[in-house]
Amino acid sequence: EIYDLIQLAFHLADQYRNFVVVLSDGIIGQMMETIELRPLDFNSLPEKDWAVRGTKHHPDGVRRTVLAAQGLLPTPNSPYASYLELLQALDKKYRHMREAEQRWETFQLEDAELVLVAYGYTSRVSKEAVVEARLRGLNVGLIRPSTLWPFPYEVIRKRARPGAQFLVVEDSLGQLLEDVELAVQGKADIHFLGALARHDPTDGGMILPDRVLEEILRLL
Repeated sequence: EIYDLIQLAFHLADQYRNFVVVLSDGIIGQMMETIELRPLDFNSLPEKDWAVRGTKHHPDGVRRTVLAAQGLLPTPNSPYASYLELLQALDKKYRHMREAEQRWETFQLEDAELVLVAYGYTSRVSKEAVVEARLRGLNVGLIRPSTLWPFPYEVIRKRARPGAQFLVVEDSLGQLLEDVELAVQGKADIHFLGALARHDPTDGGMILPDRVLEEILRLL
């Protein structure tokens, strides 16, 4: 996935003219897996009429400029007549990105009474714990966000109802927890299993599947 996401990042940065940051676990730098090297086929991008590449490369022969002050200072060929027009354009773009670019994966979610939310290596760990819990007859599922912005609030919000429970599994002290709390809006109980649940007190510790399963059994 990290291989595919690098390609997607370049595509989205080009499509939206916006920064894209790819985040991954440090643990990935210490492991090896086989991957399928494949070029991803994205839709064609719009013509870059704004690009600074010399007058002879633009049909109208007009020089392009790209400035941080667009919308603040008058610039040639600027699409923004004022600062508010710039803000309006950015707001429209960000709203579209929030709707169109959310990415997540679900696992065994349909009848889940306890929903785990995790990303990165802890999502793999959580998936293994879900499989084991299912073998024991427990209705447990998983939501794995693969974009942290835009965050898939709605898919989590739809699972929030009285009697439902969430377990955030995150190898930190609660950053993902805050987003889940925003999504749930107080409609369900939220529990947390964080970095203090590592199997080893050194910086080489991890949250392992049996510890996640132990928490699932405690909650259910």
